[in-house]
Amino acid sequence: MMDHTLSGWLFKLSTTNKLGSSKWQSRYFVLLDTELRYYKHEHSVDPSCAISLHEVSRVVKTSTFNHNYCFKLETTTNYQQRHTKRQKTWTMECHSEYELDVWLQVINTRLTKLRQYHSLPCPSNVKPRSFKRSNLSISRRRGVVLSPLEFESMPVLDHETLSSSSSSKASTIPSPNINTSETYDSIIQQGCENQAANFIIQHDYTPSSKQSLI
Repeated sequence: MMDHTLSGWLFKLSTTNKLGSSKWQSRYFVLLDTELRYYKHEHSVDPSCAISLHEVSRVVKTSTFNHNYCFKLETTTNYQQRHTKRQKTWTMECHSEYELDVWLQVINTRLTKLRQYHSLPCPSNVKPRSFKRSNLSISRRRGVVLSPLEFESMPVLDHETLSSSSSSKASTIPSPNINTSETYDSIIQQGCENQAANFIIQHDYTPSSKQSLI
C-alpha cells in the first residue's frame, strides 16, 4: 500500500484525570498506511501515540456540544478484550466539514484495504522457497543428500603382464577334436605339400614312417 500520507492539525478529546474530566488538545496528526500517529508539535521526532489501524473496527462521524466536525475511531472487540484498561475510542475534531470529509474518506480507504489484505486466502500447500547457494553439490541442490561413493584401488597391470596373461589364456583354449593322422593322410593323398607342411607346424604333428610329404 503506497497511498499518500495525510497530515494536519486536529483537536483530540483527552481524559485529564481519574474523575473522567476531558478537554480538547491540539495535536498534529499523520495518517500512514497502517497507523494514525499524533505529535505534540509538528516537528517532533517521536509521536505521543500511534494508533494501529489493525485495531480499529470502524471510523464514524460524530459531534458534541459546540464541536460539530468530529470523527471517532472505535477499536475492535479483540483489542478491547486484550486491553481492558486502555482507551477504547479516540475522538478528533476537524476545522471544517470539508476537512472532516477528507479524513473520513481516507481513513475508510485505509481500513478497507487492510481488511482486503487480511482476507486474502493463504494456500496451505505453498511453502516459502529456500534459495540454495550456487556452490552446493548437485545432490544437495536436488533436495537429496547422497552418501559419498566408495572406490577401491585396483592394481595397474603393465603391457607385458597383460600380454602374458592373454597368451596363457589362449594356450588353455582346447583345440577342436580332430583325427590328425587321417587329416594328414587326406592332405598327402591330394598332393598338397605346402598344406601338409603347414598342418605339421600348426598341430605339432609328427608323421609316422609310413607317411611322407612325397
